[in-house]
Amino acid sequence: MPNVEKLSLSGCTISYEFDPYVKGSETRESASVLTFVNIKAFLKQQGKKLTSLNLSKTGLPGSSLRELAAVPGIAIQKLNIAGNRDLNDDDILALVKKQTGLTSLNVAMCGELTSQTVLHIETHVPQMQFLNFSKCRRMREVAASKLYTLPGLQYISFAECPQVTSKALIAGFCSKPMPHLSSICLAHCTLVRDEFVEALGKAVPHLQELDLTSCLAITDRSVHAIAASFPELKRLSVAWCKNVTDYGILGLEKPSEEVGAKRLCELNGGRFSRNFGTIGFFSPPSAAEMTVCKITQEEALALLAQRDAGLPTGLQRLARLRVLDLSTCQQLSDLGITCAIRFRELVCLRLNMCTGVTDQSLVAIATNVPSLEELSISQCYQVTDEGVTTVVKRLQRLTFLDISCNDKLTNRTLASISQHCRCLQKLDVSLCSQMSHDALDKLQYHLPHLVSLQSRLVV
Repeated sequence: MPNVEKLSLSGCTISYEFDPYVKGSETRESASVLTFVNIKAFLKQQGKKLTSLNLSKTGLPGSSLRELAAVPGIAIQKLNIAGNRDLNDDDILALVKKQTGLTSLNVAMCGELTSQTVLHIETHVPQMQFLNFSKCRRMREVAASKLYTLPGLQYISFAECPQVTSKALIAGFCSKPMPHLSSICLAHCTLVRDEFVEALGKAVPHLQELDLTSCLAITDRSVHAIAASFPELKRLSVAWCKNVTDYGILGLEKPSEEVGAKRLCELNGGRFSRNFGTIGFFSPPSAAEMTVCKITQEEALALLAQRDAGLPTGLQRLARLRVLDLSTCQQLSDLGITCAIRFRELVCLRLNMCTGVTDQSLVAIATNVPSLEELSISQCYQVTDEGVTTVVKRLQRLTFLDISCNDKLTNRTLASISQHCRCLQKLDVSLCSQMSHDALDKLQYHLPHLVSLQSRLVV
């Protein structure tokens, strides 16, 4: 194989020591076992032809990573070493000193790495374009605050890095121009606030992908800023952002801010109670904190009139949006979904656990999102056969449909899917108690192209 440019050994069992019972014993070449010596020999043969290497989840120790980086003649540009938990900051330093041509580095789930790793990267490989620090939970503010020193950065992920703050992100992304940045993932970063999203909109208006999943403090302010500032956005996730309401996706201001920044989902709702002997340690949220903000009919009519005048508002301004995840935004209602979800190019929509969604929303989606290929409405308990039937009749491009955990759906829904979903490849009907195995067998007979059918606990 003299011309291999990309090599993936992800998840492979690699022997880094010849005798696992003798610590420090050297590996040897083997014809029957994949050893690290074999890999180094192959890399030497390939030289500069090999530009992409994937050693994720192989138990790669730091000493072997240093040997790999020092192999003469290789010039790796893309390296994936995710899931190798023994790697530390010094190992990454040795790597970036030797492989100065790196443009892509994935170190997700390397739990021993700290902010020092980011500083090493910024010093030795400033041309970096792709960085993934997902689940590197020891990353602190400084890891994000110096990102402006990587002007060519295109993708960055700090997913599940709970110590990364809005202040650090503003310093990292907004201090200097970052003309190539197109994708940011901050899923489960609970310290991210509206201020960061607003600042990002001014500094990086060309952003195409933004993941704010489970950023619990995000409110309608962020949704307004996203709709107003990112006209090129193609992927957006605000799943589990429970403070997002109809006002946000419709682009309307709330009539009052009585709840404001101190709502339950802002992490300040549970307060310590002195009466712990009788009612428990934490008092329940007040009625004001649990109030669901619903838009009035008059406001919706005013919004529609404005749209008819040629002035789109709210999420409607994101005309290029292709993937939208609003899962568990439980303050959304039919009125918001009906008026705001109108996209000609949207191919993926997730509304799991949006308990305000009914058949009215599904009818509107079937009419207003003609290009939809993937739809998830798991645990939308008000949805019935009529709504799903309308969807599958009108959306002929559907390849993925998740309707699991909806007790009101029956075999009639399966019959409609069998009749109309000629492109469907994946279907999830798990925990739909009103469906039967016989109906599922008929569905599989009529849809031979179905490659995945999840039907857990269907009796």
